[in-house]
Amino acid sequence: MYGLCKTELYSECLVADIDTFVQEVTANPRKLELFDLVKTLRLYQPAARMLTDPTYVQLVYEGQWQLCGGKQYARCWWVGTVVAGLNDEFAARYMFKPACKILSLAANISTGHQVQTTLVHLARVVMTGVPETFPWGTFRTDFNFFDMMLEPPVLPLFLLDLPSVQHYCQTTPTGPLALPNAMIDITNPPKIVTIHPLVMLSESGPKWLPPIVIGSINRLMFNGNAMILSQTDSGEDLSFEDVEEALIPVYAMLERPVIKATHNGPDWEFTTSSLASFGDTKIELYDFLRQSNRADDTQDPKHGGKRPSNMAHVQSLFEERLGGWKGKVFLKNKEDCPPCSACGFEGHWMDRESWMLNA
Repeated sequence: MYGLCKTELYSECLVADIDTFVQEVTANPRKLELFDLVKTLRLYQPAARMLTDPTYVQLVYEGQWQLCGGKQYARCWWVGTVVAGLNDEFAARYMFKPACKILSLAANISTGHQVQTTLVHLARVVMTGVPETFPWGTFRTDFNFFDMMLEPPVLPLFLLDLPSVQHYCQTTPTGPLALPNAMIDITNPPKIVTIHPLVMLSESGPKWLPPIVIGSINRLMFNGNAMILSQTDSGEDLSFEDVEEALIPVYAMLERPVIKATHNGPDWEFTTSSLASFGDTKIELYDFLRQSNRADDTQDPKHGGKRPSNMAHVQSLFEERLGGWKGKVFLKNKEDCPPCSACGFEGHWMDRESWMLNA
């Protein structure tokens, strides 16, 4: 009975402080034993930890005296990134490198020795998958700032590359708990990688491109990025020119160079190259583009009153410019979206309120 309760208690962990989570793990056999019970690991960084007092500039120069009401009104979004860019020791802590090093030593993972000795049952990793997560940026300038100041985060790459991990997802676009927004080549790609952030590739949001993991099924959850209207239910009257502009970001995403991430123990190396092999890579884009009959008058407030359609013709137009990616990238309706294999969430994260009410 005790063993059953222990297994249930530690099989799914929600962690807000990864440093405390890994503390003494290499020296404590009992903690290693508990680590081996973990099947799902959810990591996040609460926004409350990033709050600050109003600065002199905010109060006197900018006249924002309303910030005196409390720390919750004075978020200093990028102060940590700025300091990390100037101080290597702080940068290491900020990017969770010490925690990653401890996990790497405990797991006994290196380039030439792929024997995982801890977290051996960890199959699902959920990065920043709770509403309280600190939003690391909502505009392209925010992402570019983080990307220019610091090296790629090693902790999400380490967890992504664990041989036991088969399902991985993330919500926020950038920060210490997010994969680099690139084509990523690792040794042990998970079966399914799901990206469902608050905003992505939208006219009102950032223009950065989501990460793609080579060798995985990549499921990208969008929120009605583009609407294409036609004269028929399935859009047979459409030509490539009708959909070309909406698809430009996707083609750009697929043309990026590949970041090869390799590690020998706790040390990581990053090299950039062109894509040598697609392998088993697949990319599924849910609700990125929605095609509907112009005459459709159904009432669907989320999509301008337009029902989903058969995307076969639009898919064929899309594939005209896919080159070697043909047969590996698929446009799908929101209604086709399965629950996330890592966190269980269904659809785009902007729908989380209705999802939580029904959970």
